Amino acid sequence: MSGAALGWMPLTGSDEIPMAEAWRTHLIRGVLTTLRQYRWGWILTRGAYGLAIVFGILQVLNVPSQLMDFATFVAAGRAALTMTNPYARVPVVVLAPAPHQVLGDPNLNAPASALLFVPFALLPLEAGLWIFRGLSVVAYAVVLWLVHRHAPDAVTPGRLLWAVAVGGVWSTLANGQLYIVLMAALVVGLLCATRGLLWLAGLLVGLVVAVKPNFLVLPILLFLAGHRKLSGACLALAALFAVLPVLEYGPAIYVQWVSALVHAENSAMNPINVSLIGAGIAGRIPIAGWTAALALLVGTALYGIRTRPDASATWKVAVATALLVAPETLALYSVFLVPFLLARSWTIPLRVAAGIFVIPPLLLIVGPALVRWLWPVPLTYTVAFVLFLLECLRQEESRGEVGSVMRTERIRWLSWAGRVSER
Repeated sequence: MSGAALGWMPLTGSDEIPMAEAWRTHLIRGVLTTLRQYRWGWILTRGAYGLAIVFGILQVLNVPSQLMDFATFVAAGRAALTMTNPYARVPVVVLAPAPHQVLGDPNLNAPASALLFVPFALLPLEAGLWIFRGLSVVAYAVVLWLVHRHAPDAVTPGRLLWAVAVGGVWSTLANGQLYIVLMAALVVGLLCATRGLLWLAGLLVGLVVAVKPNFLVLPILLFLAGHRKLSGACLALAALFAVLPVLEYGPAIYVQWVSALVHAENSAMNPINVSLIGAGIAGRIPIAGWTAALALLVGTALYGIRTRPDASATWKVAVATALLVAPETLALYSVFLVPFLLARSWTIPLRVAAGIFVIPPLLLIVGPALVRWLWPVPLTYTVAFVLFLLECLRQEESRGEVGSVMRTERIRWLSWAGRVSER
């Protein structure tokens, strides 16, 4: 192939264009043309996905289980079994042989979570961790299968590879966190809502709200958008799940939970807290973060009241809002947006958000710790959440988005249409 075919045109200088500038222009033009010709962009993207997957696997295999968040869940479950405080700090040595190490913070999930952790408290820590990881992998695979089955044109092999490379997925598995399971519950809840199974949708959403109260934004926004029955089912079952711990352990469990939240030293100041409040704290102007979160809540409420979006549009906006306004939203919460990103065409803002989500959250901690001026790097996740929310608010609900068939005569599990910009 000739140089002209690749864009490497003969270099000519002139009095108006200095030779150095002509060389720069010539080089940039040639490189860009070569990348287009040989699809180096495609290769580099897949290479980045592959590196992210390898990094994630190594992270899962090489971190001691007693240092994972799952250890705090097991501690809470064991405390619940013995009717003691499930929100007390527990030395790691109680869970596994690790002298001189103490859990930084106890389990900070709402009291309903204590009931969920009891079965795992009966198992050895290592075995319980791998079982829970297996459940999370199965839940994630089911979500990807549902999306791929009903949106074969949108979910290309490249998109599936991206979904596997998302850094939050691997960090969730490594830490034994709940996020993938809760995300799957929200996705299946949306599918149930689109089929008119309101109480089943309410059951799943209610469970998520009872464990992660920041998702209370979802039933409230559904109510404001006019989906009163669905909202009522979600709120009623969330209240039921919230009351169950009181019946089992008494009202003191909520006092213990609030006390743990108040005394959690590393919660809102977590280096990978990417909520608006966390961004304000990272920038040393916490009032700005709280003000932005409050303004977003008000704006989202007005959006629901004025536009009355359908349930699926409300669902996406509510999930993104819940992540941004929470006092603590770790970068791992990016898994909640994966199904919505996977099934829709990517505009430039969504491409940026998808690219950011591939960054392993562990690097967001290590980078600023090693180089002080890298402290804004974790805020890239905040930017990604905001970009996703703005795109949801900007774009009209169409056949290319989740659950857009609510008003059609034949409601399917998922119906995403439209072409994507990437194959």
